[in-house]
Amino acid sequence: MLKHRLITCPLVLLPMLFLGTTASASECATSLLSAQSGKSWLYEVAYKGMGTQAQRKLSQLEGGWRLEQSMSLLIVSLNEESRMELSGNELLTKSYIKEQKGLGARTTKISLDSNSGLVRTEYKGETQSYPYKGKPSDPLAHTLQIQIDRNCRSLDDPLEYNLLGRGGVRSYIYKFQGEETLASPWGEVVAERWQRDAAEVRDTLWLAPEQQYALVRMEHAEKGELSSLQLQEIR
Repeated sequence: MLKHRLITCPLVLLPMLFLGTTASASECATSLLSAQSGKSWLYEVAYKGMGTQAQRKLSQLEGGWRLEQSMSLLIVSLNEESRMELSGNELLTKSYIKEQKGLGARTTKISLDSNSGLVRTEYKGETQSYPYKGKPSDPLAHTLQIQIDRNCRSLDDPLEYNLLGRGGVRSYIYKFQGEETLASPWGEVVAERWQRDAAEVRDTLWLAPEQQYALVRMEHAEKGELSSLQLQEIR
């Protein structure tokens, strides 16, 4: 069982957090997002012996947030964008786009109509919709939600998220695997390791508690192939 940690939000927020109110949780979540907003988080990407760089950038919009991630390798480029709104301590996905250009070009678009409760998807020119209830997330946004949950709510093992997909909702369950010391822009940091296993897929995230659970490393293993992102620089 994962041991509870002290909440690492700025000290000025600690008195409010102990009150356990929705407003205090929202303040902590907003503080975490604001600390990452407007900066370029640069990751070193390794895949099949090749390397490149990925960039993640969080921006605050009127009434919401936008998270973008982009990378290119040889003749392939991959861009993702998630648009979310913050409700209390929950980031709720409004839309998600994943666009691959070059070899194997394809685009996935997902949008949520909160009034009708329907999710609309578009892939290779075909559209479909399905009903949804609950707290929607997506493949990009849920990595931010994990940081909020550990930093502002101190949720324990396991962590579960419902991600919007082309054909329906997928459950992602992460389990705590211990701590490791990793290199980072802040020097060596002790990072929590969280892992999900599903069929032939394994996703692993390393979060740094002393940096508001910043994402310092990611790994994706599928059918014997491994890709990784390691945080190198923040601009």
